[in-house]
Amino acid sequence: MSATPPVRPLIDRLCARFVDRDEGLAALTDLIVLIAAADAIIDQAETRALVESLETMLVAHVAPRLVKVVVDESRARIRGVGPMLSADTIGRKLARHGAAEDGVRLAVFIAAISEGISTVERARIERLASAAGISPARLGELMLDPFAI
Repeated sequence: MSATPPVRPLIDRLCARFVDRDEGLAALTDLIVLIAAADAIIDQAETRALVESLETMLVAHVAPRLVKVVVDESRARIRGVGPMLSADTIGRKLARHGAAEDGVRLAVFIAAISEGISTVERARIERLASAAGISPARLGELMLDPFAI
């Protein structure tokens, strides 16, 4: 696989959309975990992107133990309501903050970073995009180049 661009600029743009930094941190973490854990395992490439995202959001180095705690909490939130309702909630939150397209772009990036976009990841991205107000045509365009950030 060729080198992927850093996710930092995309995370910076998304964070700038949220006045409440805690709300942004929770929404973006849940978005990343929703997609990265779609196939039940967050692999090494997804973990690297997750860590880079968290470090960008927190403006600090993040210890592996903290990453595990944050991911476990996010997984629990997602399991509590189910992945599709989580996708709806996250999508609406992104739209409310004017971050719909960049949020979907982040989801596509995370899905494509390791093994390509799986069927389960695609279904979650489609649901997220729909809730965020992104048309199927625009989603198709975003998926053509998953690393264009």
